[in-house]
Amino acid sequence: MVDKNKKDFNEYYEIVKPILNNKEFKKRKKFLHHGKVTVYDHSLAVSKLSYCLAKKLKLDYKSAAIGGLLHDFYNNPWQNKTKKTKFFQKHGFIHANQAFKNS
Repeated sequence: MVDKNKKDFNEYYEIVKPILNNKEFKKRKKFLHHGKVTVYDHSLAVSKLSYCLAKKLKLDYKSAAIGGLLHDFYNNPWQNKTKKTKFFQKHGFIHANQAFKNS
């Protein structure tokens, strides 16, 4: 989804490079998210789309790119949980706060 303009492509990766090279963020390549897509790939796609849209709308595209990468930066894959949790303690309700704290 990133604009095919090479300058934009390079600029995007310069913005997100520190996150993509982060040891903890790289672990997300092992966490499945939506079907067979990893948290890493999902977050990268969200980040690229957010970057492109923000740029077109003349908004803060740097924050959009970073926010897209970190929006699912939670601690543990929810699919691995075997212990019952209360409804409002389930992944869908708590992962945003976990991602915020981890970021």
